[in-house]
Amino acid sequence: MKESLKILVSLFYLTLILMTGPIYAQDSLTNKKQSFCQKLVDTFIDKDISRWSIRGLANFKDNRFRLSNEEYILEYFPNNRSGIGFGFLNSKLLVDIIFNLKTNKDEITERFDMQGDLMMGRSYAIFQVQTYQGFNVKNITINDPGIFRRDIKTLTLNLLYFYIFNSEVNTLSSIFTGVNKNYKSAGSFIGGLYMDFHKMDADSSIVPQSSAELFNDQAQIVAYNQFGLGINFGYSYFFKLPANFLVVLAAAPGTGLSFKNIDTETISYNPSDIWHGSITANIQLAYNGPRIYVELSSINTWFFTSLNYNNKWRMNSTKMKLAIGWKLRKHEI
Repeated sequence: MKESLKILVSLFYLTLILMTGPIYAQDSLTNKKQSFCQKLVDTFIDKDISRWSIRGLANFKDNRFRLSNEEYILEYFPNNRSGIGFGFLNSKLLVDIIFNLKTNKDEITERFDMQGDLMMGRSYAIFQVQTYQGFNVKNITINDPGIFRRDIKTLTLNLLYFYIFNSEVNTLSSIFTGVNKNYKSAGSFIGGLYMDFHKMDADSSIVPQSSAELFNDQAQIVAYNQFGLGINFGYSYFFKLPANFLVVLAAAPGTGLSFKNIDTETISYNPSDIWHGSITANIQLAYNGPRIYVELSSINTWFFTSLNYNNKWRMNSTKMKLAIGWKLRKHEI
């Protein structure tokens, strides 16, 4: 498990470097004397200690997926969906690490979640790593009590980039770190790109015996690999309320290409339908004090695609997070 975490963290830092590669290449043409290491530090580390904060976290996360045909729907959802953790925030980078609470001692879902946010002007990037093992399986269209499958494992990597077209729209991160003080309500169109990788595998077909006759042979999946690229476009609005309270609302549908490989109990195939759709919706409620800030956020993401043979795949991630931050230096509000 420790080796897996080391690999995931290494992937996180490698992705951050790749994201900023074009910036480094452009700068090197105008200033060859500046070292790569110095550029890396300047990009991700705010040297002004007054813009740093540490934060305690509590969350509820429901990361589930569905396998369906024209008549029946199988739902796969984890246990132990609550967690606690810690993080830090500056004007350029936010990192939160959360570990789940194993409240269900008999049917435990082992999971690890890491998220990093990178802010560069009006550009906003999010990187996520999620590993889950142990899912409840239930046919929600019939009277099915469901079973718990410890052998079902998932790995998800997400990279999401947004550009905020209106420069007057403030992010909560910039407000919490004291970068923007005279903020006001404003809205903006948002658009960007996303890339994701999803891997699922099990010891046997993920279709339980109680529903085996309701799904065809192509749905008897034991391994699923998917790599997707897409674009999204939407709108976000920032509300400034009295007494230093803040609200952010955002929604962004998207579409793109999804390349999939599926192993079943009898065959392997690559679905010919490579299109997929997605929807991301976000609501954030916050209080920003001189030294302490509180943020309650809820982010929902839906991803849906066809597996051919009348089978469909859908993933749904719900993330509710409470963050209580302490600024290393007091800010004037």
